[in-house]
Amino acid sequence: MFLVLALLFGGFFLLNMYFRIKVWKSWRVLSRHGVEFAARDIFSGQKLRAVIDRYPEHKEDILNYAKHMQFSLWLASVFVVLIIIFGIALF
Repeated sequence: MFLVLALLFGGFFLLNMYFRIKVWKSWRVLSRHGVEFAARDIFSGQKLRAVIDRYPEHKEDILNYAKHMQFSLWLASVFVVLIIIFGIALF
């Protein structure tokens, strides 16, 4: 059981690093081109469309950034729940 918990934690760490790199690259491209929006805008479809309307030439970069952020947060949530479940089962 401890091995499963350690593997989940290690997997969480590696996937977290992978998506942080992806998110950072997308953010760097957007910041170089002066694209500005609030972090909460990526979780609201209407606000995200407003950002895309302001910066239509960076639509793909904005969508990639939002997709990576959303998936990273979803994945982190799943791993945290699994770690908690296995941690409780371990004790």
